[in-house]
Amino acid sequence: MKLSEIVSQDVTEKKGSLETLLTMLRSKANTRGVGSKISIDSLNSLMRNVGHSITYSELDTFVKNDETIDNLIADYNQEIITLNTDDTIDKDDNAVEVGNQDTVKKMAKRATKRRN
Repeated sequence: MKLSEIVSQDVTEKKGSLETLLTMLRSKANTRGVGSKISIDSLNSLMRNVGHSITYSELDTFVKNDETIDNLIADYNQEIITLNTDDTIDKDDNAVEVGNQDTVKKMAKRATKRRN
């Protein structure tokens, strides 16, 4: 086995561990119905628990070169990562909320009754 194959395997394992960890964090945030931010230090600590470490420059490289990891992260800087959860995804402004039309009708009827 060549040294380049070992290094390549380590990078692949690190990327897989990062993807799994980000997916788990995103899933927990979606379950709670909240957005999720994590510091680079906390992410590195979690990565060390699975046998790898990560720096901002490695994270930046993964985000730029891997579409899956890029889709899991909404925004990041040298201190904090914001995960792309249901809460952080921009909602369509034209979408009608369920029950919204009925609520407006009821409010209009009440206003009309008050005038009489």
